[in-house]
Amino acid sequence: MTRRAVLPFLLLLASALPLAGGARDTLPGVVERRVSLTLDGSPEAVDLYRPSTGTPRAVVILAHGFTRSRANLAELGRDLAASGFAAVVPNLPYLVDHTGNGRVLARLAERIESGAEPDLDLGSRRIILAGFSAGGLAALLAAASRPEALGWIGLDPVDRADRGVAAAPRVAVPAYVLRAPPAACNAYANSLAVIERLPVVAEDRVVPQASHCDFESPTDWFCELVCGRADPVRQAAIRAAVIEAAKALAGR
Repeated sequence: MTRRAVLPFLLLLASALPLAGGARDTLPGVVERRVSLTLDGSPEAVDLYRPSTGTPRAVVILAHGFTRSRANLAELGRDLAASGFAAVVPNLPYLVDHTGNGRVLARLAERIESGAEPDLDLGSRRIILAGFSAGGLAALLAAASRPEALGWIGLDPVDRADRGVAAAPRVAVPAYVLRAPPAACNAYANSLAVIERLPVVAEDRVVPQASHCDFESPTDWFCELVCGRADPVRQAAIRAAVIEAAKALAGR
């Protein structure tokens, strides 16, 4: 069996294993909450991060990757809040229904923008959609139906069945993409076909020597076993680049 063939099986197995190494402690000036929201009929845990004072620049909805969870984006959520943003990090309800996850993210954005959800009153109704790996695809699909959003940020996004390719021309908002060199875990950079079809690409940056696991933090040993070692310095640099992209989308 080739590595490409065994990868989905290994990642499915990983989803049943505990996360190795906890996320960092809460940062000073950051308020965290966990709520339960019904997403497409399914109750899901959602982590909320926001600055302890002031009005957030915008709300960044962060979507995790295939077989991952909201816990794998905790450090990014905290760093965004420490930089003046609110972050909403849900557990996505579908494992392989990326269209369904995109629909969930679009509805979540609509709920925040409408102010109709008390648990999601984060002080701002300006939305940035972002995601890692398959979560990047889900966020892109949401962005294609949310021209009111400020933009889309893809973290080593991975397309599936050309859904991203089909949706890309409908994404009216600016796109920022950070990605690893081509490898099995990012489907050999199949996001390039998506990026080529996006109307507004503000940035498309390859992070030298990055593994797929560098684009989530904290990651775990299983991601590193399958996709390559993560490096804390690269992870921090990627988080900083996401914050710079979010600032640009929010008008600094």
